[in-house]
Amino acid sequence: PTRLITVACVCLTVSACVAAVWILGKDKIKKLLFFGSVCISCIFFSLYQVNDVLDEKDGILRVHTMEAVGHSCILGAEYLPLGVDFNFWYHDVWPSDSVTVQEFKKENLDTVTTLSVAGSAEQKENWIELPMLYYKGYRAEDVDTGEQLYVCSGTNGHVRVMLESGYQGTVHAWYSGMWYWRTAEIISLLSVLVIVGYVCWKCTENKTKQIKTIK
Repeated sequence: PTRLITVACVCLTVSACVAAVWILGKDKIKKLLFFGSVCISCIFFSLYQVNDVLDEKDGILRVHTMEAVGHSCILGAEYLPLGVDFNFWYHDVWPSDSVTVQEFKKENLDTVTTLSVAGSAEQKENWIELPMLYYKGYRAEDVDTGEQLYVCSGTNGHVRVMLESGYQGTVHAWYSGMWYWRTAEIISLLSVLVIVGYVCWKCTENKTKQIKTIK
């Protein structure tokens, strides 16, 4: 939810600033009502936050090791996939029996794993499971060749990367998001550019009119 709330907070803040600029051109009573409402709202929600932290929370949680941190932010489990248990603790990569891991690195939703897979044909499935919760949008590829590797949901919703027998190399797995997110971002960027261009054009037009009026 934080990811969505952050966007809403930014947009509402911009809207409030635009409203404030507009209110500054009004009479004194409207100014007092607007800015008084903003101040009261800030005080109220600040008190609510402080009260929640001091009275509702059990205490300060100090984390001293990586092992004490869960690898997935569950919060209220609003986005937990069906069939996945509410039990996540940090761990290194989990390989199948035929996979040998030489090195593993993780930073946020980005992992790099150097490994080798036994060439035995008896092992039908070769995979590694990464300490990340699987959703659509994860990708994996061979660092050297750029070959795309199949990614799916594994044990208790972990990100699982499938490997071929005899594979040797470094696997880069990360969350890239969905293509339509990028499309929405482009539309938003174009909209901002159009608005900025329109504002600049109106300012230039007004200045031109003022110059003509003076002449």
